Amino acid sequence: MLWRIIFPIAAPGVFTTAIMSFIAAWNEYLLSCTLNIDEKIQTVPVRLSYLKDQFTIFWSQISAATVVVVIPTLLIVLLFQKQIVAGIANGAVKE
Repeated sequence: MLWRIIFPIAAPGVFTTAIMSFIAAWNEYLLSCTLNIDEKIQTVPVRLSYLKDQFTIFWSQISAATVVVVIPTLLIVLLFQKQIVAGIANGAVKE
């Protein structure tokens, strides 16, 4: 009985929070840059920032990697777009 009442009310907020947390963790730059020395556990934005030499920046590789990195986030947002909008709307102040 509790699940039939609380979960439908809380589901949009839970989905929105989960998706926003995923995007924040996916894009974490400062923590990964300062604390992670091992290349295997660094996040994608940190690895993209290393695609440069002393005199050149490899724009083609950065652009290709950025497109590949954005695809999972874009798919998640498109799949759960209805839940995200419902979660944001339910948290809004209503008059």
